[in-house]
Amino acid sequence: MGLSEICSDWITELCKRLRDQFGAHILKLWELKQSYGDAEFLAAIETAAEEKVYSWHYIDNLLAEQPTMPVIGDLNIPEALSQSDIDRDLACYDSFVRGGESS
Repeated sequence: MGLSEICSDWITELCKRLRDQFGAHILKLWELKQSYGDAEFLAAIETAAEEKVYSWHYIDNLLAEQPTMPVIGDLNIPEALSQSDIDRDLACYDSFVRGGESS
């Protein structure tokens, strides 16, 4: 298993904390790595390391929660306003906040 230093440290800490149970955790982690692939697995381990949580259950939950982002095409709207047409002058907001009229 090609591990990052963070991943290696996390697994070492897992084994220290769960001395009597780490074997089952390591086996389950291996299954998760095989199921999700190296990149997703290592990203989940790094997230768990940041949060300082140590269990295969956390990794399983993190991997299961990864959203799949839909591919969005070019939003080319020919009659759309430009950003400068939409943005109001800051002075208009200043005036409104101070109790003046909005335009």
